Amino acid sequence: MWLTLVPLAIGHALAVVVALLATVVASVVLPIGTLKLMVAALLIGFGATKLVRSRHPRYGGMKMSLWNLVVWSFLMASAHGAGLMAALVHTVGYLVVTGVVAALVYEYFGVLFLRRAWINLDLIWAAALVLTGVATLLI
Repeated sequence: MWLTLVPLAIGHALAVVVALLATVVASVVLPIGTLKLMVAALLIGFGATKLVRSRHPRYGGMKMSLWNLVVWSFLMASAHGAGLMAALVHTVGYLVVTGVVAALVYEYFGVLFLRRAWINLDLIWAAALVLTGVATLLI
């Protein structure tokens, strides 16, 4: 189980690098105000879409290869704007929380718990995206 944190960290780090490179390139071409509006619109738009359509995607099942974890982590980190936050603090926090939750499920609740009582946090995530977009506009 602990081995899965490595591909998750790699995917997250790749998302941060891609986001930083895209930001540097975009900041050369676009004024910072325009870039800020675009980022806020993307965050609010994606969050609002997830609030309206909150169904959790069902692809991949419960078993994934380490490569699939890298790709999944990259996509999720890209989708929620990991590269736009304090990257080191965010990644360490992400890995600690992920590891603790995985250990609790694996050691105490059992993996079968996930099949029977899946906790869908998409609505909280969507609201956080909208709030982050609004904060981006205000800052």
